[in-house]
Amino acid sequence: MGQEKTPKYTTIIHKVRLELDLSCNEYCVADIIFSLSNNPDSKIQGWCWATRKTIGKFIGITDRGITKIIQRIIRKGIVEKDEETKYLKTTSLWYNSVVLERLK
Repeated sequence: MGQEKTPKYTTIIHKVRLELDLSCNEYCVADIIFSLSNNPDSKIQGWCWATRKTIGKFIGITDRGITKIIQRIIRKGIVEKDEETKYLKTTSLWYNSVVLERLK
């Protein structure tokens, strides 16, 4: 992951989390993906290219656990994966539900 820094915190908006049917871990992983894909210093603008292992280290979840969480949040339409590169990014559902709520 190189120059990426460990996210300092995740603010969970539980009303939105429940509306999106996300566990706290799913919400945290989506938030990390959002943060890393929107880092202006990233080599790959708009996409999170961190490994599952790195994401898991941020919040203390195994590689296998992160893989399962990512699969679930992809199915829920919160995250999308580029099949060629395997990079991740959050969808407009995340932006419209979480990011816009934070701006209120």
